[in-house]
Amino acid sequence: MLTFTLYRIIVYKGDKMLKQPKLIVLDLDNSIYDWHAYYALSTKRSIEKASEITGIPYEKLCEEFKQILDKEDSIEYPFVIQQLPSILSHYSHDFARVLVECSEPAREQFKLAAYPHLKPYPNVLRTLQKLRADYPDTKLAVLTDAPHRIAIWRLHRLGVLNYFDGVYGLEDPKLPIIGNEVLVTRHTLLKHVDKWMYGFIGKHRILSNDYRKPSTKGLKSILIDFDIEEFDKSDILFAGDNVFKDVAAGNALGTTSCFLKFGVDVDPKNMEILKEFAPERFIHKGINLHDDNHPKPDHTLNNFLELLDIIK
Repeated sequence: MLTFTLYRIIVYKGDKMLKQPKLIVLDLDNSIYDWHAYYALSTKRSIEKASEITGIPYEKLCEEFKQILDKEDSIEYPFVIQQLPSILSHYSHDFARVLVECSEPAREQFKLAAYPHLKPYPNVLRTLQKLRADYPDTKLAVLTDAPHRIAIWRLHRLGVLNYFDGVYGLEDPKLPIIGNEVLVTRHTLLKHVDKWMYGFIGKHRILSNDYRKPSTKGLKSILIDFDIEEFDKSDILFAGDNVFKDVAAGNALGTTSCFLKFGVDVDPKNMEILKEFAPERFIHKGINLHDDNHPKPDHTLNNFLELLDIIK
């Protein structure tokens, strides 16, 4: 496997040294933190809790879980437990009991399991602090295929939200409605309606799902919001863990693309856990570095801190 060590060297893009960029755009999941560990373990624990409460086998709930994620076209959809047919049947469609006795306890278990894994990769915080201190004119933005409000919440929990000048994510999840009943607690409903931003005052947009990477539409939206002209695109750095999405989008738009190689180092146990409850089409985010046909990044980073060397 061929890798490139970029730390403490001068890096060139073609025959031109990359100057201080006007804009750095970062992916979120598996680029800033380990998404697989966070999501696999916390979701598994929430389904296990629902199984413990109701006595419905874990495997049966997982199969129904897959169907709802498939229908919602997102592995990130957060309102699944309260819609599982077996759970609704168990409570005779008494929605209040479903929420109080099962869905909310399961959600609490999700949070308890999630928080230990919602921490930045090594050197992320140090790098962001250094960028802010040494390059105050460089704008920092997140472009993610995660739902917008969920991305804001994760960045807040990771302790890095206010290092960014912009956050761009996909459409927020729809509230689950059966008949005239909204199947969320009043607290969750208020958060959804108020669109909590956790004090974030930067630019942000909710992008339609056809903006999913490798589409360049999201990157173009960021350029518009930050008044960056077409001829300035080579002074934009776009970094992410997925060459078929992040690198491909950056290359297509002409930005300097960085492959965050450490983001594909996924614990196989977490991949197996995801397979228990998630449709196969949502699971795989890694790449095969031996495939000569994959998009080629301008730079490959083995540590987040190496981002600083590219712009020196």
